[in-house]
Amino acid sequence: MKRRSDLMSSVVPFFEEHPLITAKRADFERFAAVLRVMEAGGHLHEDASFGMNAAGKLSTRGCGGSLLRLSR
Repeated sequence: MKRRSDLMSSVVPFFEEHPLITAKRADFERFAAVLRVMEAGGHLHEDASFGMNAAGKLSTRGCGGSLLRLSR
């Protein structure tokens, strides 16, 4: 999946209905929160660094930098 809209319409709802039971659950919750901020356009404001700061706190286990590519 390459588009945020795809993630918001498929991936996020799936994992909200079927929560992860591993340590990755917290990572997913932060990831979903950042996606919601981005969908609402919150990342486009000057003060967005406060809300988007969560992205910097996401664990990078196994993501291979894909989180950075999503913001482009």
